[in-house]
Amino acid sequence: MFNFLEGFQRRMEIVGIVESIVNRKKRNMEIERLFNDNDFINLVFSVLLFIMEKTLAEDSDCDSSHIQKFIGNILPPYYDMHLQEEDLYQLTQYILKNVLQNEGVAYHFQTIDYEQKKRKNIAIRLVADHVQEVNGGYKITYSLTDQGYDFLFRTKEVDQEIQITIEELKLKELIKRKNFKKAHNQSQNLIQMVRQKKKEIHLFMMKIKENIHDVDIDEYERLINSTYDLLHEEYELLSGIMDMARKSEEKIRQEYEDKMKLDESLKKAQFEIKQINQNIKATLSEQKDLIITRQSLSKVYIETIGDSFLYSMEKRFDFEELILKQMEQHVDKVEHFWKLVNPLFLPNIHQNMNIRSVYEPQGMIKLEEQENTNVIEKEVLQEDTEQERIAQINETYVEILHYLFNYGLHDTNESSLEEVIASLQRDDELFQRFCEDRLLFTTLLKLYDIGEIDLKVWRSNNDKVVMNLSEELNLDYCFSELHQTYEYMNNIEKISLFKKDNSVVEVDVKRTINEELQVLEKVTVSNFIIKVDKSGE
Repeated sequence: MFNFLEGFQRRMEIVGIVESIVNRKKRNMEIERLFNDNDFINLVFSVLLFIMEKTLAEDSDCDSSHIQKFIGNILPPYYDMHLQEEDLYQLTQYILKNVLQNEGVAYHFQTIDYEQKKRKNIAIRLVADHVQEVNGGYKITYSLTDQGYDFLFRTKEVDQEIQITIEELKLKELIKRKNFKKAHNQSQNLIQMVRQKKKEIHLFMMKIKENIHDVDIDEYERLINSTYDLLHEEYELLSGIMDMARKSEEKIRQEYEDKMKLDESLKKAQFEIKQINQNIKATLSEQKDLIITRQSLSKVYIETIGDSFLYSMEKRFDFEELILKQMEQHVDKVEHFWKLVNPLFLPNIHQNMNIRSVYEPQGMIKLEEQENTNVIEKEVLQEDTEQERIAQINETYVEILHYLFNYGLHDTNESSLEEVIASLQRDDELFQRFCEDRLLFTTLLKLYDIGEIDLKVWRSNNDKVVMNLSEELNLDYCFSELHQTYEYMNNIEKISLFKKDNSVVEVDVKRTINEELQVLEKVTVSNFIIKVDKSGE
């Protein structure tokens, strides 16, 4: 066995991807003759990079209209081509359907597996399409497969966890040499790579939720351990690079004080260092989110495994053994059995048509209300409705925290949840709104889970609020809104939520399902103590 040929098929996978694009069959020469030399191949790979950027950097869907607009923007300045809209549409469809998806036919590249001594077919698929239902119609969006991401990152960005460390070392050396322009580009690459790792974990979580039996335990452990070790090793390194960038900025400031003049080179360097600091801060924030995502992945995996074992050990009702075989042994009593099960079946009503109704006078059925053609209805998109709902939920979170903090400030330093609920129930409308979707109890459990919040530290770092709202409670956003609206936030030093004993509070919440149905929901929650520490106490 030649050791240097181990993993040969993995190397040939890269060759197979290139071959699937360069040496294609069933070419449309009428389209490809419009391009010079290798311009068409360059355009195809540019489209692949656009799909990656659209889905990673913007975290949004990418359909054929986005790709067509991108091609239309780069053809005139870079390829010296000007196409009509119809020709541009044909070119976009040809690249997506024929080149990147092989007209929907699976593409395989044959290679040799030297370890198993046999030929092996490698499936090549760079782009996946997804059908989404939008406003009663359907829209097709495109995204890269794992194979596509792997290939594109290997062509420029550094591969896997170890290479991210190399990128950071490169960034460190570039800053030492005051090559700030390249350092700025490298810091942007760091953000993109961390986002790719987060996307990889999210895809693995989706795989777990779809079918836990398709998940390889070795792959799970490798992903979890490598991600945690990677972030643990890199956190201090990135902090050191930030300090180094600050020192470079101080050095530029000293040069300015000596010369009393800020020339163009110093202005450019100062601007690039500022961009580097912002990019590295964003990278650190992304890495913190990655740690949280990694913990969520572990929780989902363990819960899914537990549910799978529980399902396998659960007793099943064997209908054949307990019912059918018993009926076979007591055939003479089957007649009485039907008397028992007959009420379970729908009645078999005779369906007879009256022939006279066919010859009765017929008439057109008119609508009672005719449509008003002079009114143009405003289109309400599902995304807009969802954003409004999320905004309303976050507004309710802010009101809940305002009520809790304001109650603690005007009452005593320590207030029990029972007292807060009793005060809140005096305003039934406000109470019902806080309890809708259990937002009040979700907020309390979140605060109890954190324990103590130091608002003094938060105020010193309040420029790091991420305004990416969702249905989850975003404390940074809520504190920022309260701080901008209410002055009492400057007088609060710490907020804590804890339990003194095992007492509980029972809360009755009325829910209206429809006009005829109302549900009374009983919620039992621990009688938490809410403590608000004021400044100077």
